[in-house]
Order: sequence, then C-alpha cells, then structure tokens
Amino acid sequence: MGKKKFPHIIKATKNEPDELPYSRIYENIITDAKETFFIFFNDYVLTDRYETPYIFPKSGNYKEVFYWIIFGNIKDLDIKKFVEDEVIKYKQGKKQEKEFEKLIESTRIQKKLEDQKKHEIKGHGTYFYPPIWIGEFPQQTVEDKLTNQRVRSYVKNIIRTTYKGRILIIQNDGYIAISESDEATAINLLNEIMGTAVINEIGSYVIRKSEIGRMTVDSRSWKFTFYETPQNSKHQILEDDRSKIYKSHDKIWRTPITIEMAESIISTAEKITTDNDIKTFLWLYIESFTFFYNTVYTQSFLMNWFITEKLLKNRCEKINQKINIENYLKDFLENNFWSSDIMIKALRIAEEIDNEEFFYLMDLKENRNCIIHENIKSNYGETDKFRRYCFDKIKQFIKSKLEVSFLVS
Repeated sequence: MGKKKFPHIIKATKNEPDELPYSRIYENIITDAKETFFIFFNDYVLTDRYETPYIFPKSGNYKEVFYWIIFGNIKDLDIKKFVEDEVIKYKQGKKQEKEFEKLIESTRIQKKLEDQKKHEIKGHGTYFYPPIWIGEFPQQTVEDKLTNQRVRSYVKNIIRTTYKGRILIIQNDGYIAISESDEATAINLLNEIMGTAVINEIGSYVIRKSEIGRMTVDSRSWKFTFYETPQNSKHQILEDDRSKIYKSHDKIWRTPITIEMAESIISTAEKITTDNDIKTFLWLYIESFTFFYNTVYTQSFLMNWFITEKLLKNRCEKINQKINIENYLKDFLENNFWSSDIMIKALRIAEEIDNEEFFYLMDLKENRNCIIHENIKSNYGETDKFRRYCFDKIKQFIKSKLEVSFLVS
C-alpha cells in the first residue's frame, strides 16, 4: 500500500464543522485503506490480472488528504513520475474546479439580474430643493453617535403612492421618483407637484433637465436598485449629504414637513392640474419663485407679469360672459388683442377691482415697460411684493374653479 501526503493535509477553517483532529484523520485513512485493500486482496492473490504493478485511483474523502492502493511490486514503479503526474492532475483538477465555481457564480449572478429585471420599474427622480425632511428627524442613539452613522443610514421610503397612473416614491430626505421612463414627461409631472408645493407655501424650485436622473426600483421590495443624480447641479449637494456623518444640527437647513402634508400636496396636485389654465399658472409661478430665490429679480418680475396678464384676460372673459349684448359688440369684447392697459381699465369700470388694485396694476405696467424698453432692473422689494400679489391671485383662481383646500389659507 502506498500513501501520498500533499503539502496541505487539511484546510483548517472555523467554517468547517466536520473538521477532525489530525490523529483522527490518519486513523480514519488507515482504517479505510485496510478495508479497501482486503476487498481486493483475493482478486490479487487468486488471479494474475496484476502481473505488473497497478495503482488504483486516488481514494479517501478527507478534503486534501488521499491514499492509493497498489497491487504488485512497488519497486517496479516509477514513484517520482507517478507523484509528478498526480501533482499535475491535482493542480488541473483545482483549476477546473475554480473555473467551474466561477461559471456557477456567473450563472447565479446572471439569473439574479434577469430575475431583478423582471421586477424592475424604470423612471426618473430628483430632490425637493430647497431641502426638506418628511416626518420626524432621526433620533440618534448613543451607539449611533459613537459609530458616526451617515445620513444615508436614516434615509427610507416614506411615501409610496400613485400619481396620474404612475408609481410615485418619496424618501424622507426629499428624494422623489416617478415611474415615467420619458424624461420630458417625468419633468412635467414632477414640476406639477413642485408647483403645488409652492402654492402651499413649501418652497420648491422648478426642476430642469440637468437636475433629474434615471432610476430603477424593485417592485417586490420597493427598494431603489439604481438611481443617478446629475453632476454639477444643486441637487448633487443633497446626494453628497447622504455620505456625511449625521449631526443633529443638520436639520437646521431643512424645511420639516409632515407625511400628511406631503400626501396632501400630491393629491392636490393631481386634482388641480386637470385644468390647463391652472397648470400654466403653476408653471409660471414656480419659475418666478425659482428666479426670485436665486436673486434674479428682473426675470422673476417678468414671469409675474405674464401671470398677471393671463389673470387679467381671464377676468375680462368672465365679464363678457355676464353681459348680454349685441353680437357685433361681443366681437369687440372678445378681441384677443386687448392690451393690458385696456384690460385694467375695463376691470375698474366694471368694478371688478377697486382703486387701490387699479393703481397698483398701472404702476406694475409702467415698471414692466421700463424693464423692457429702458433696461431698468427690478429690485428685491418690488419683486417680492409683486410675487406675493400673484400668489394670492393664483390661489383665488384655483378656488374659483375647483373645490380645493390649501395647507395654509
């Protein structure tokens, strides 16, 4: 009987509960070898099948410890060549084993990806900006503070609902995503929500193309499997924040809102944006809001003037509908080329506005003309007052068309 001991008798790791002490291993090997030897002994003694030395294949089930049973005169064997051949076979076997394991792992990963793809929902997402936090701010334990927990460890899905037939997910740090694969449509839908937030006095900037990214979510767990935040945008600041160590003072620069407030904004947005005029007002106003808080006061003033002209026209149309006059006069009143000056005066004559509003609107018209024709810049004070005027008028317009309530009256 011949026996080969490889350099590594056994892999001694704590993860192998069936590991045996070395003495037991050798004892088992010898016992097993004896039993195998006697099984074939009669075959060897009573026959002449093994006139030349014969080595049975490697035996033993002891990880990397093996033995061979040899029939014949061991002196007639080229043991050195035999050992070299066995070492080569062993290495080749290990190589094939590793390649097979890699193939199995690759197949497993591929299957996992295919399975994930079946349940994958694609869309686009971005952050509310200026920053908000929905629900309660994280309450850190002593362990959290000692281990320097990152902001991302507290981020979770806080709202999962639908918006105009799409899945909408909002996380507590203000990340909002919608299952709309078309980028332009996703931007429009998310801006409807942002505009509604502004009308509810939760400041939100308009979302530009450069501030939205693709995302995918698993429909089984509703976890994001992928999302991107465009570089060089203000929203990237919020993504970077997730990697920072959370400190209690971080909540100072975020606007806290309740889950109920966020849900109300979504349901209100879905309701009021069924009206095209309201959608237009929301878009114009959120543009004005964004310009204003980026200190671009002149552009903000002009956006507010577009809102005012549209509101004036709408109010004049309502007057026309009330007046029962001859057709040829009605044609005059329905003329789309009425100037803002004529509309303001018509509303005053019809007593739809009082003297205070009349003179304020005339002053705004003059300021607008100075900006357009004389390149005079608007300032913070007059733009802020004008913005608030438009804010109130838009809310009045929405309430006149739909039964709706706002977070702040």
